[in-house]
Amino acid sequence: MKYLKLTYSFLKHNSLKMFLYALAPALLYPLVYNPASIFNFLVGSADKDVQGFGEIYKAIDSINGPGWIFVFLLALIVGGVCLSAMAGSIQRRMRYGVEYRNSMGNFWNKVNSFFLPIVMITIELTAIMQIFALLLSIFSFIWLKVASHAVFIVLTVITIFVLLFVLLLVVSLFITSFPNMTIKGFGVFKSLSISVGETVSHIFNIMLAIALPFVGFIIPVWLVNLLHFPGSGLLHYIVNVLYYEAVFMIGLPLVYTIFFDINDMEREDLATYKEWGLK
Repeated sequence: MKYLKLTYSFLKHNSLKMFLYALAPALLYPLVYNPASIFNFLVGSADKDVQGFGEIYKAIDSINGPGWIFVFLLALIVGGVCLSAMAGSIQRRMRYGVEYRNSMGNFWNKVNSFFLPIVMITIELTAIMQIFALLLSIFSFIWLKVASHAVFIVLTVITIFVLLFVLLLVVSLFITSFPNMTIKGFGVFKSLSISVGETVSHIFNIMLAIALPFVGFIIPVWLVNLLHFPGSGLLHYIVNVLYYEAVFMIGLPLVYTIFFDINDMEREDLATYKEWGLK
């Protein structure tokens, strides 16, 4: 809970700025990735017999529609710009206790410094999620062939929880790779290696800090996706936007919070808030 409390202490004083940085990516990402795809697959599987591997993979894969490549590239560019500016703001605030002056020059300086690492991390996470979808599809297809429909559902649910745990573990081990690139200046693979080495002894607290907000964010998305009525697609989109907004707003500050704590780096923003009489 320590990491969540420290993250909250940052958001309490910077929430509006984080919200604005995350808004454009949050509007685009639901058009690329559907966070309710696995839940919808389970609900659909309970109602009808699943036919084969292709149908399973298409349902599980969170990528939306045949034109996803264009939208993905757009989301990658827009998200890269906005989230790199967001990361630059967080890093400067935590490291020095002060923010850049609000100007287009400073905005593009942050983008120039953080754009490539943000894009790399986004591509890495996309690859991890695709591997997750592929593995879940393979196991679900095996359960479909060797078990009855009811047992297939049970085994698939168990598989989802096991793979989600593995996914959570992988993300937790790699979570400081981004600030290792932006603060320490390491390359991608060196940053991943260092991240594993420095997070492994804190892995339980990190996994807890990631899992608790995720569960709180994803459950409303799943519940809303149970609703189907004329115009419900718009409601699903709005809830997905709010989901990504929350993920981005908490995700990046949490990454830097964990990094500063593990590396015993003093957070100057906390000292600044104390100096201003803020908690």
